[in-house]
Amino acid sequence: MFISFSILEKLMVLAGIGIKELPSKSVILVEEELGPVKSIFAQRTAFNMVQKDKKVLYITYRSKKEILEEMYFFQLYLNEGINILGDFRDNVALVEVVEKEFNGQSINYYLKNNKFGDIFDFDVCIIDTFSYFFIDTKFDTFLSTIESIMDSSRKNSIMFILTTDMGIIPEKGELALRSLVDGVVQFRSTYTGNKLIRYINIPKMRGVLPLDQMVPYKVTSEGIVLDVRERVG
Repeated sequence: MFISFSILEKLMVLAGIGIKELPSKSVILVEEELGPVKSIFAQRTAFNMVQKDKKVLYITYRSKKEILEEMYFFQLYLNEGINILGDFRDNVALVEVVEKEFNGQSINYYLKNNKFGDIFDFDVCIIDTFSYFFIDTKFDTFLSTIESIMDSSRKNSIMFILTTDMGIIPEKGELALRSLVDGVVQFRSTYTGNKLIRYINIPKMRGVLPLDQMVPYKVTSEGIVLDVRERVG
C-alpha cells in the first residue's frame, strides 16, 4: 500500500527533497526540533530554485565553505546562481534591513562587499538559521520584524525561507511566526523502542490543502528521501 502524494508532489522533489514549487511572494518557515535536516532541505531548495533560473541569496552564520561542502556531499553542484553570505553575525543589520523594507544600507554593505549587488536583485532569500539571529530579541521587535519580512516579500517579490530550531525562540514568538508565515514545513522525530522514525509535517501552505498525515522520511547520501510505504500497526 502507498500513501497518496497528490498534494505532496506539488511541494517536494522525491529524490533529495526540497521545495520545488512555492506560492509566489511567500514566506516559508522550515522547523526542526534539533539537527541538520532543515539546512539540507534549505540547500536542496536553493539548488532547485537555481535550476529554475532564480537568483538565490543564502544568509548563514556558518562559513560559505561549510555550506558548499554539505551541498557537494549531497551532489548539489552549483557554480553560479546561489550567493552565500557566510559567517554572518550581524543580527542588527538583518533587523534593520527588514524593518526598512530592504532600503537600509547595513545588509547591502555586506552584499556589495561580497560583490553580490543589491538585495533587490534576488528572487529567493534563505536565512539559515533564522532563530539564531533572534534568540534575545524582544517580542515586539521580533513581531515587527516578521511583519516587515511578510510585507517585503509582497512588495519586492522576494521569496523568504526561514529555518529555525524549535524551542530557541520563546514560545510566544514561535507561535506568532507560525501564525503569520505563508507556509510551515516541520521535520519531527519519534522513538519506537531503540529506533528513530523521522516525519515531515506540513500544517499549512498557502494555496494548497493541508496533508491529512505526517510523512516518514530518511536521510541518505542522496539527501532527504520519502518513505512512501504505508506503515501498519
